Amino acid sequence: MIGMYTFETHSGVDTDAQELSYGDGNSMTLNTLHNVDAAFGEFWQWFMDSPYKDNTIVIVTADHAHYNDQALLSLVGDAPDYRSCFINRIPLLIYDPVHELPARYDADDRTSLDLTPTVLHLLDVHDVRNSFLGTSIFTNQQAGAPLHVAALGLDFYGIKNHVVYKDKL
Repeated sequence: MIGMYTFETHSGVDTDAQELSYGDGNSMTLNTLHNVDAAFGEFWQWFMDSPYKDNTIVIVTADHAHYNDQALLSLVGDAPDYRSCFINRIPLLIYDPVHELPARYDADDRTSLDLTPTVLHLLDVHDVRNSFLGTSIFTNQQAGAPLHVAALGLDFYGIKNHVVYKDKL
């Protein structure tokens, strides 16, 4: 397993002179996203040209949504499906050359607690005693749309039916 974490797309960070900018370069948010996207594109081209593409699972995700600073809100603040909440939708892209996964999949409000169990599921590791709290996003949940939980510091959020609740749980 190889993991990578990028700091560049965090709030208040901009690209420097050696990196790519988006359009006229006036948006820090778009600059950093464009630059990381280009860097990932270079990796992806190398990966797809390598023998690893036939036996390696690649997962792209994030640990949280973009902070709701003015730079981001000026881009998405008026979008009808945007929620101004730090606990928000994040990407989960899975390239898996072994399993037939759907092109789009609704993880039904699952959180990062479910990431490792999902990876274990893809690796066909089942019924093994572990300390993970979540379950694979590809397993059926009990009927009744359970409440999922996310935490940010000492604050807890409930997530149900694609709505984030900041109340005492």
